[in-house]
Amino acid sequence: MDINNLYQDFVNLFQDDKETILKLEETAGKDFIESLVYVEYGQVVVPYLVNLIENENEEKLKRIFCFFEKMSLSNDDVAGVLDYEVLESICDKGNLFKEKCKKYMGPNTLACCNRIEKYMVSK
Repeated sequence: MDINNLYQDFVNLFQDDKETILKLEETAGKDFIESLVYVEYGQVVVPYLVNLIENENEEKLKRIFCFFEKMSLSNDDVAGVLDYEVLESICDKGNLFKEKCKKYMGPNTLACCNRIEKYMVSK
């Protein structure tokens, strides 16, 4: 995976939800268009994930966590976006949310999440 295409890869994966993603982008504001991938993931991908968990959309949850697993196995730049934007956000949202997410995580994503969770608890 290439960090320069990381957000577009996510958008392409969820073409069937293009309208929802566009609404999230609009909510993020005008600066979103010129933002960094970390901002894109924090302001669109994480809220999109929250929506999927709240609506218990099994098929899309499997798809997004498969994508996250690929991110976790990618280079440090890509894995960093997953760690600092997605997994830290999951850990911040409380145990119930985190446990719902964990059942969809692949082995490497789960290991990364557990590592981040321990780090955040020790802070």
